Amino acid sequence: MRRGVGLALAALLACAATAAATAAADDFGAQLVEEAVDLAAAHGEQQAPDARELESMLHWAIEHSDPDALRERAEAAQRDGAVADLAERKRRAAELTDIVSQQPTEAQLMIDHIALLGDAAASAAAKAAALAELQELVEPIDNANDLRVLGGLRPLVALLAEGQPAALREGAAYVLGTAASNNDRLVEALVAQHPDLLDLLLQARGARRARGAARRPAAGGGRPRGAAPTRGAAAAAQAAAGPGDGQAAKAMFALGAVVRSPVPAARAAFYGPARGLARLSALLRPRAATPQRARAKAVALLADLIEMTANGDDDSVDAWGADDMAAFAAAALQLAGSGKSLAGREQALLALRTLLLRRGAAGRAALEDEGAEPVLREVLTELDLQAEALGGEGGDGGGEGDGRAFAAAEVAECARGKMADPAAPTKPLASALAWLDLSAAAAAEAAAPAPAPDRPVPPRKVAGLTRRKSFTGRPIDIVHEALTTMRNELVSLLGRCVERGSAAPILMPHQLLDELAAIGATTCNAELCFTPFGNLLRTAVEAVVLAPAIAMALRPRAGSWLYLRFNVDALTADEISAGQYLAFKEHLVAGFGGEVDANPYKVLEIDLGPFNRNFPRMNMAKSIGQGVTFLNRHLSSVMFAGGHNGGANEGKAQLLEFLRGMNHRGQPLLVNPAKLLSLAQLQAALLRGDRYLDELDDEARRRFRGGPWADVSDRLGELGFERGWGCDVSRTRDQFRQLLDILQAPDADGLERFLGRLPLVMNVVIMSPHGYFGQSNVLGLPDTGGQVVYILDQVRSLEAEMLRRLVEQGLPDVTPRIMVVTRLIPQAMGTTCNERVERIHGTEHAVILRVPFRDESGRVLKRWVSRFDLWPYLERFTLDVQREVLAEMGQKPDLIVGNYSDGNLVASLLSHRLFVTQCNIAHALEKTKYQDADIKWREMDGTYHFSCQFTADLIAMNHADFIITSTYQEIAGNETLVGQYESMKAFTMPGLYRVVDGIDVYDPKFNIVSPGADQDIYFPYSAADRRLTSLHPELKELVYGSGQAPVAVGVLADAGKPLLFTMARLDRVKNLTGLVEWYGRSERLRGLANLVVVGGVIDPEDTGDREERGECEKMHALITRYKLQGQVRWVVAQKNRVRNGELYRLIADSRGAFVQPALYEAFGLTVVEAMTCGLPTFATAHGGPSEIIKHGRSGFHIDPYHGDAAAGIMADFFERCAADPGHWERVSAAGLERIYSRYTWEIYAARLLTLSSVYSFWKHVTNLERSETKRYLEMLYVLRMRPLIDTVPLAVDDPEPAPGEGVPPSPRSPQPRHFF
Repeated sequence: MRRGVGLALAALLACAATAAATAAADDFGAQLVEEAVDLAAAHGEQQAPDARELESMLHWAIEHSDPDALRERAEAAQRDGAVADLAERKRRAAELTDIVSQQPTEAQLMIDHIALLGDAAASAAAKAAALAELQELVEPIDNANDLRVLGGLRPLVALLAEGQPAALREGAAYVLGTAASNNDRLVEALVAQHPDLLDLLLQARGARRARGAARRPAAGGGRPRGAAPTRGAAAAAQAAAGPGDGQAAKAMFALGAVVRSPVPAARAAFYGPARGLARLSALLRPRAATPQRARAKAVALLADLIEMTANGDDDSVDAWGADDMAAFAAAALQLAGSGKSLAGREQALLALRTLLLRRGAAGRAALEDEGAEPVLREVLTELDLQAEALGGEGGDGGGEGDGRAFAAAEVAECARGKMADPAAPTKPLASALAWLDLSAAAAAEAAAPAPAPDRPVPPRKVAGLTRRKSFTGRPIDIVHEALTTMRNELVSLLGRCVERGSAAPILMPHQLLDELAAIGATTCNAELCFTPFGNLLRTAVEAVVLAPAIAMALRPRAGSWLYLRFNVDALTADEISAGQYLAFKEHLVAGFGGEVDANPYKVLEIDLGPFNRNFPRMNMAKSIGQGVTFLNRHLSSVMFAGGHNGGANEGKAQLLEFLRGMNHRGQPLLVNPAKLLSLAQLQAALLRGDRYLDELDDEARRRFRGGPWADVSDRLGELGFERGWGCDVSRTRDQFRQLLDILQAPDADGLERFLGRLPLVMNVVIMSPHGYFGQSNVLGLPDTGGQVVYILDQVRSLEAEMLRRLVEQGLPDVTPRIMVVTRLIPQAMGTTCNERVERIHGTEHAVILRVPFRDESGRVLKRWVSRFDLWPYLERFTLDVQREVLAEMGQKPDLIVGNYSDGNLVASLLSHRLFVTQCNIAHALEKTKYQDADIKWREMDGTYHFSCQFTADLIAMNHADFIITSTYQEIAGNETLVGQYESMKAFTMPGLYRVVDGIDVYDPKFNIVSPGADQDIYFPYSAADRRLTSLHPELKELVYGSGQAPVAVGVLADAGKPLLFTMARLDRVKNLTGLVEWYGRSERLRGLANLVVVGGVIDPEDTGDREERGECEKMHALITRYKLQGQVRWVVAQKNRVRNGELYRLIADSRGAFVQPALYEAFGLTVVEAMTCGLPTFATAHGGPSEIIKHGRSGFHIDPYHGDAAAGIMADFFERCAADPGHWERVSAAGLERIYSRYTWEIYAARLLTLSSVYSFWKHVTNLERSETKRYLEMLYVLRMRPLIDTVPLAVDDPEPAPGEGVPPSPRSPQPRHFF
């Protein structure tokens, strides 16, 4: 209360000063006083920044006052005749002044509390309340020093004595510990004045509370002046309670604060008179009744003392004996193995690591004597299972989910030595536990019985090197130290790399780690792998060898890159920039590097980093993909604190202007711009409107609910409000109050909720130019697959959510429009792709709008064009789309969503012309699909035109207002894999350009929103009443029949075996041929299951896609080579989604499984579909499926680059199912549970609309549109992209125009056209 009233007084004084400075009239002065009183009421108990003293509060109030706004309010109030009596206002101000003058200072409060603690007549409850208040007061270091000056140490130490109530001993220890933390002066005074302090703290060991013991109510007692009632009451409730965890834990907290300080006398007293080491060891012995929390704090304190002694920070005699180490080891093992607190278990593991590293052989002997090996192995297994069960693995997007899951995963990471925390001494625990006998453990594991069938089996951990990242210090310093201390090893390592590089100059991470392990084995130095240099090397992504130099790209964490260059001959190393690394890499292209070295101006460097230097950026890897949350918090704090363009009211004024500009087809929404002109008017109208709605009787509420707005429109319209606030009294009033809260005390979460409820998105355009976009008979056609399914399901869910929101917003008569814009293809291959407009099934207001491509002569292009060859048509397509969309909708869309590289480029061109919010969805960036596609772009450009595609991706992702991804890995990859977007950070295309900073994955434009499967089509096999049994005869004929080419290849000889099923496009990345080869090589898998492959065409001549033709020919060759005609059924692509849904379920009837073997998959929609149907699923570990599936529980991860191992995992599954049929059902049920909890279209649609609303708001009121960046992108498009487009050959089509068709201008017209 004291601070709140102080703030009010400060505001009052500031307003009075402002009045004097402006020499305003009496009415204006009265309004200023009213503003001060209102400010006091609005802030209540809130504390302004640095408002402890009256002077600082006065400065704060002056800085945050707005004379113009106050004058405006005064004039408005005067016009309305609402200026109150000035004398009454002055009287109220005088009362506030009197109240503040009576409030005690913090020093006076401390004096009162210290006196009460020394009063023998005071009750335990009163002393407990005083301790609670005192603990808060001594947190600032100045107040802690005042505690010593005011004589507070003596009564506090006295309360530690035996016989005092446990709550008082606990409170006194907590106050002393808080005051002594990082306060050497106070510690010196404590040790000098109270030699018995450490002895008293060591006595407060506590005891475990007996079960059923009731807490006695505290005796009465007065509350000291200014004491917080709630904290005092809580403390009083614990007064006179029996000893427990709290007392001992707080004593250990205080003991640690004293002993950890650098004051020599404190540690001398601990080791000497207090016999601290021996007594702590006694507290840790198994039979000691020391509570768990105190035991954990004692273990941590002893670990720190070991570290201090080893580092030379402790000049006391090393008094550690064998018994002390044994007690310490036993206690740490007990905490690690059975502690209830995950943080405590992690602390215990780190303490064991300290014992091993710092006490050498003695520490190892102590752990061996205590039987540490089986305990630690059990801990690791348990933590793996716990992290898996709670979903704590890093694949869920880095940040969402239960806090316990994160803690469990963190402990498991610590135990395996994977954590890298530069601020803490957390070197790999694996190195500390290297003495454990792995072979003995492997033998024990082999001898152990198999796990129970109903217990999930965790992924098998393979011993050996992993990609752990755990190093501290500057990387170049680590390298320089290694060049001194590990000179022989580095000579050997670099020499081996040069030798390998002579065959393939780009070395992959596993090759570097293999060489490091080989050197460790040769030199009998097992620790080599765990040295700082070894840990640094594990972060390598690639190494480029150009003897005698080697350049390495390192990735210590997601999105963070650094580069090193070694000179093998001179044995030196330097840190280099991204541009220097890329220039070094360009020497791999014959003749190019030398040219650039001679004249560096021959290369264009693209650097978008400077445009984002002043833009908010996340810092933590786990926050990647949660951009809107970060952006909302950052910008709202800056905007409403006056950080953008002026005072705090500037942000609120921008919000008002945003609301005043809202309309639908010219009709205002929410506020009438002619009536609500200022913030004061808006706030007054909101208050009156809230009061009016609150006073409506029940009958009026019912009428309002039945007829939105009609019965209250007159009154609310008089106040300046229009439709759009809500469909009933409750919702409208909630929105009014939400906006009032934002105007009075803004917060990011409240602003997001408010914006998400506004009618901001009513017209949406979705771009998807390539492929055959239709609703039936298109799946499996070239360039036509999961993206079509994704968009159609997206549209249905978006329309349902938009309709629901419009009803809730009180706008049921407003019609939302969604247009999917794609290419019109006259030669439609039996599909509807030649129809200009097609309504989307299952929707009321969504259509497919098809716009044709036109060739160089302006004629409509009739045939299909590969997604790699359509670049020459997109400019003209954009102009045609703009004209047709505006004609169909009658207005600009509110949101444009791009899909894939071509759709995202068109969305960028279109959104810039219309100034509309743009969302990008990549689905898959081709750069990560084709190894070295950047450095070898010239070799691939004739086929794939990657020069155009990568440039389009770079432009579109930087132009978008926000980007949707399905998974975290799509943005930032994982520990071993670079993310799709992250791969665009820095790369080079020699002879074209060099990108040194292309995109930042920490940019808040990235958001993870995972899609689902259409649950009307994809539902569990067990839902018998929904099964489409009429389709079973033809589906069984498709799978088990004898039909051959061009429909199928192969006939299953043993129809009784389970079916291993896969369905995808027939291209290299989907890797269907790879799966067939794994199956052909595995006799065990062939004996357990049949393989059914659905995808592509059977006859290579039936496709015009070059890549599909090659994969088709390869499939025939594999079936012949491995003689698979009786075990593999290869079926032509199936395009009917409803039938495919029942096909999944038919596979499930055979107790089969689904396989997704892609080399990389951005998300994995077929994985979601299969799991939704109840099929156990095996999916690639590279990409999104690794986040969808929890290995061993809801499915299985397979590595497509290790096909034999993948086949072994599948064979293991079918063998276990044969032995235990319940295993199949458990995996199936776990997959369904996983889908229903995370992957639904309802969640997706709600999130996408909220994102659009929030980004639209910030784009309107800030520089979120990044106009400077977009001008740079315009230059890049005109000067680089358009010349590249001119190199792409046009498709060949019929030369003559259709009858009566006009010939529009050529898309290659020489006239300048500016699309940005």
